[in-house]
Amino acid sequence: MLNSLKLFLVTPILHVVKINAHETISIQTNVIAEMVENCFVTLKYDSTYFDLVKGNELISLGSGSFSKQLSWVLKAMKISYNSLWTEITAEAGNLFQAVGFNIIVMKMGE
Repeated sequence: MLNSLKLFLVTPILHVVKINAHETISIQTNVIAEMVENCFVTLKYDSTYFDLVKGNELISLGSGSFSKQLSWVLKAMKISYNSLWTEITAEAGNLFQAVGFNIIVMKMGE
């Protein structure tokens, strides 16, 4: 059997998400791996604008075959008005998958 790695973004479902400063955004992914070695998942976000309030930036999933659901919560700390790229990557040996989306942090009421 061949080894494989798949990463799916569950939430948010939009490619651009708008939130207010001091609000949180939940992120959820599914990772499906078949016969992999040393799989890990990384959350990449702009720490100038966000605090990670739930989850870890780097998660080791180990080796073998598995299906895992992972989640994080980011809290917006500053207004950005520009799109801030947020990305989740999964790696295992020479296998690589990435998903991402943009977040715009706005002033309350805009």
